[in-house]
Amino acid sequence: GLRNCQAFDFDNYGNLFAIDHDADFQGEKERLVYIPEGSDSGWRCYYQYRRLTGYYRSAPDGLYSPWLDEKMCLPLHAGQPSHFLPPIENSWNAPAAFSFQPGTALGGKYKDHFLIGGQGSIRAIKMVPDGASFKREGDDLLVQGLNQQVLSSTVAPDGSVYFTLWGPRGGLDSLWRLTDPRPASADAMSVKTV
Repeated sequence: GLRNCQAFDFDNYGNLFAIDHDADFQGEKERLVYIPEGSDSGWRCYYQYRRLTGYYRSAPDGLYSPWLDEKMCLPLHAGQPSHFLPPIENSWNAPAAFSFQPGTALGGKYKDHFLIGGQGSIRAIKMVPDGASFKREGDDLLVQGLNQQVLSSTVAPDGSVYFTLWGPRGGLDSLWRLTDPRPASADAMSVKTV
């Protein structure tokens, strides 16, 4: 029931989260999702072909689409079908990197945060319990202006965050290292290519 999670990760308690990409329908957005074992987030492959888009022109215009017509792509709301787990919230555009920072990386400031890499930026969010599910807390912009898509990220034992940028130079993506050169209370980060 998920469409296209580019990356996913677990928190310290084994809870699995990801950002699921949209289907390129007008008004639809990516979704921040909680993925408990056995869950169904509602997406079915044939939903992709039930509306005219720039990619698919074979379906008749206006063909009924549960994904859009029943607003399955939106967070929990009245009238939503009860047979699937809705997203926590709609999310940022086209993220590809998603990794959990469990400890002292980046000076400890973002302990227990998820790092989300998108188009030219990296954000930090925290997932906090909300009844039987979760809600997002915070939205810190760690890095911006990279001019390329952040493809992947990982936290290294030395406290750095390594990430790659899409932008083939001779067929290779570039590898970057993000560090915090000051104590945890400071606000500055250092980014450099490796």
